[in-house]
Amino acid sequence: MLRRPCSFYRDSGSVRAGQGVGYCDLDNRPAVCDGDLSFCEKPSDLKNHQDQQRGENPRNRRYQARFDLDLPMEYQALGTLKAFGGIAIDGSEEGLLIFSTKEMFVGAMLKITIFFPTGYALDSLEVKAEITHREEGLTRKGYEYALRIVRVGQADLKKLRGLLSGRLAQEEASREYLLELSAEA
Repeated sequence: MLRRPCSFYRDSGSVRAGQGVGYCDLDNRPAVCDGDLSFCEKPSDLKNHQDQQRGENPRNRRYQARFDLDLPMEYQALGTLKAFGGIAIDGSEEGLLIFSTKEMFVGAMLKITIFFPTGYALDSLEVKAEITHREEGLTRKGYEYALRIVRVGQADLKKLRGLLSGRLAQEEASREYLLELSAEA
């Protein structure tokens, strides 16, 4: 059978022999798939998305690929002093998907600091972002928030690009390793 690659499929880094657990960028949810449209679990969602894209303003489309981050972060609503912790699930140069146990409203502006390792030390980057979408966590108590980055400094943008390109390299290495394993089998 001819393989039809899905542009929404992202390797979650947890693909194991026979499980095929990936990440679907269509709705930012885990999916049991290997990126082949012939076996898509979400055909109606995919069709709805394609229909929307035909009539949608191109400025609203996502142009940046998203990469798994799974990094600790701290955030605070602009104009407040209290900070809270969360997890940056994935991201791009345009936005982030985060998890938090705190309930916030769509439209809120946040100052976010993401912590990540660089060698044997910790580094961080800071962005200002707006909450564009909220969903209750499916697998854990809390909320997932989609954020649009509205302001990032030049130095932090460079760090973000480096962080994302490092994730891209990890994903490519993981895919190559899986291809080698399947070729040996």
